[in-house]
Parts: sequence; structure tokens; C-alpha cells
Amino acid sequence: MSINCPKCNSNLPKDAITCFSCGTEQPRRSLGYRYHPSFGAPWFWFLLSWCCFLVVPAILFILLIAQKIYSEQALWSEWVLRLCFLASIAAGGWSRWTAKRILTPDVRTVLARDSRPPILYLRSDRVDERHPVSLSLMPWLIGGPSGPGVSFERHLVSVLEKLGPVIAVGQRNEYLPRLGAARMYADQDQWQSLVTFYLERCQLVVLRAGTTPGVLWEAHQIRAIVPPSKLLLFLDSPRVARRSDAEFENRRAAVCNALGVVLPVQNDVRFFRFGPNWEAIPLNPRRDPSFRLVNQRSELRHELLPLLNN
Repeated sequence: MSINCPKCNSNLPKDAITCFSCGTEQPRRSLGYRYHPSFGAPWFWFLLSWCCFLVVPAILFILLIAQKIYSEQALWSEWVLRLCFLASIAAGGWSRWTAKRILTPDVRTVLARDSRPPILYLRSDRVDERHPVSLSLMPWLIGGPSGPGVSFERHLVSVLEKLGPVIAVGQRNEYLPRLGAARMYADQDQWQSLVTFYLERCQLVVLRAGTTPGVLWEAHQIRAIVPPSKLLLFLDSPRVARRSDAEFENRRAAVCNALGVVLPVQNDVRFFRFGPNWEAIPLNPRRDPSFRLVNQRSELRHELLPLLNN
């Protein structure tokens, strides 16, 4: 579906925030639970999560004590109660995660709150789903930055928010916006205009290397539109991305050809900036070669320190 700009009558995606031609802000219903009413209000999911965290475990604990005191023959075996406890904690974490997704603001809301130029994050639609997530249990309870389903994108956004709001193009089939960068949406035949519009107006472009046609098209547009000083290239190592060396080299070669650059071979460096003539400038290498997942956010902060202090 599409709409027409009331000022210049240009054809725009239904969820366009600003006209690509004249810059007029477009009326748009916001994302969140108002955009997906079938998911209900966020307070319901927060209430359900705390019931799973507190009420259900308390009941299971009482049943376990009653079983040991009053029953000579176990009515409920301990392993069943333990499984119920783990299932309750998992359901509570999922409910809290759903509530946070319902409350996630869209791009228009984020840019209205923050007047700084945005940071555009470009990646393949499926890459974050394959990235390792945090294994810490405590964030499931407190909803912290390493909670359930924490992707590389969420860690990266938490670090880059010091510079400005981080935005990305979302998938049209998303029931709820993903946690991380604020999402904007466009139809399949109009997302390229949306990307081009923000490439011309953002303060920084973060490109996650890939071999999909969409990522390669974005790389070509970056080379044509974006000054080299505004590009931050992210390239996973084979070990971290769980890919073979051959696949890693293919991804590296594809993005280098699309950008027309040469990257130095440094296995511990994942981020590259570029000089005036598109010469690659490696940022800080990783401090933790083993890449322990619980330290992913601090590792990113260390790697991006030259950018953050610039």
C-alpha cells in the first residue's frame, strides 16, 4: 500500500515519515500496541511476567513443601516441579520481552524526541536472528540489556546512542518491532527510496557486511552518496559469525567489491572507518579473543572507542 504526499503528490510508502521529494512530514499512525491491537496492552504482559516470576514459583514451592511434609508417597515428583519452575521463568521472560517490544517507539517518535541527526543501521533482515545471544539468566528477571533474544543489534544500539538515535528499515511481516534500532517500514518496491532518503541525511551509516542483494545494493548506494568519513563497516570474524572461512572470505570480497575498497587482513578487528580516499582505517581490536557473550557490550564499547571519542 502507498500514500500520496499532500504537498507535492509524490507516491510514498504507507509508513513514510517524510516525503522523499519535498521533505514534508507525513501523517502516520505510530507503531506499538496501538499499531498491533491484537497483542493487547503492555501492562497485561508486564503483569503476566511478574506472575510467572513470583506467584507461580511461590505456589510451586508451597506444593513442594506440602509434598515433603504431608505425603508419604509423592503426588508430584520433584523433577516435574522443577520443570514447571523453569517453564514459569521462561514464560515470564518472554512476556516481559513482548511488553518491551509493544512499547518500542517508531522512527518518527524517536526523531521527534532527539534532534541529533540519526545513525542508519543497514544489515540483512535475517542476520541478527542467527547471531549468538546472551546466556545470562538475571536479565530475564530485570529486563536488562542482555535479556532474552538480545542480538548484536541491541548491544550496538546501546553503545551508539551516545552519538544519536539509531534507525533501521524493518520487515513488513513483523508482528511487533524488534528491540534495538527504531524501525521504519516500506513496501517491497519502495524500501530503496526510504534508504536513499536517510543516506543523504544521517550523520553515520553502519553497514553490516553481507552477500544478500539488498546489502550489496546498499553498499553501492553508500559509495555513490555517503562521504567515506560517515561510513562504519562491521565485518564478523568466522568464529563469531559461526561461518566457514570460505563463506567469510566471500562476504568480505563481496562488500569490498561493492564499496570499491581494500580491507586489511586483521582477524581481531571487526570495525573499519574510511579516510578521504576510501582507505580503510581499522578501529580497536577485540580485547577478548574468546568472545565471551556476557562481555559483548563492553567489547563493542572498547572497539568503538575512537568513534565515540571523536
